[in-house]
Amino acid sequence: MKTVTVKKAVGALLIFGLLFSFIAGCTKYASEEDLKQLEMQQQAALSAEQKRDNLLKEKQELEAQLAAKQKELNTVQTEKKTVEKRLEEKKVKDQGGGQ
Repeated sequence: MKTVTVKKAVGALLIFGLLFSFIAGCTKYASEEDLKQLEMQQQAALSAEQKRDNLLKEKQELEAQLAAKQKELNTVQTEKKTVEKRLEEKKVKDQGGGQ
């Protein structure tokens, strides 16, 4: 019976020792590797934000170009209708004048 208690005590001490070693190995301060990873993540985030800003600027420029092209298209379509109308009037006039 005495050996059972000794084995339990040794087992408990072993478990306590392992837990203590894990806890003692952990600090509240970041390691150099953690700081490097954090710096890399920060640089990646800044790079992504810059890329987003560039893409938003490009989108605005493209939208402005699109609006200008649509305005130009409307102008050309209006002019085309005017020319077609004049052409039709001329055809009617030429047909009517030839008789």
